[in-house]
Amino acid sequence: MRLEYRVRYMDHLLYQVIHAFMNPVCNGLFIVLAASIFASELGDNSFLGSLLVAGAFYGIMWVAQTIFIAVFVAKVGQDGVLTNHVLEVRDDELFESTPFNESRHFWHGIQKVVRRPGFVAVYLAQHLAHVIPNRAFPSGGERDEFVRLVRERMRPA
Repeated sequence: MRLEYRVRYMDHLLYQVIHAFMNPVCNGLFIVLAASIFASELGDNSFLGSLLVAGAFYGIMWVAQTIFIAVFVAKVGQDGVLTNHVLEVRDDELFESTPFNESRHFWHGIQKVVRRPGFVAVYLAQHLAHVIPNRAFPSGGERDEFVRLVRERMRPA
């Protein structure tokens, strides 16, 4: 299977935000901070009031995190990411090329493939993935077929 697509700023931002949200360390820190706010508010407010303050704090932390990521993605040179990509599922490897590079990833070196809202990510390492926007797939069925194909090849023989 061969895919040709362009990664845009919003694709990369969506991946980075979802990746941060799925990160147990980042999310855990925000939950611990919100829980401490909740505990400190319990003396002055009702349970529900304290819960609302803690929930608002948690939401504000994610808004701040998203703004930070948006600025970071915009400011860091992303020439090799925000460009045209060709991704090919081959028998022995996942091949990717851009105007800046070509790379081959053997199946046993790929950690996982995941479906997320707006994209599919093929993880090469814990914090490194090929991000494939949904528009790269002609249909949802093709997206599912791509994920199935990658997972099938990742399995040891």
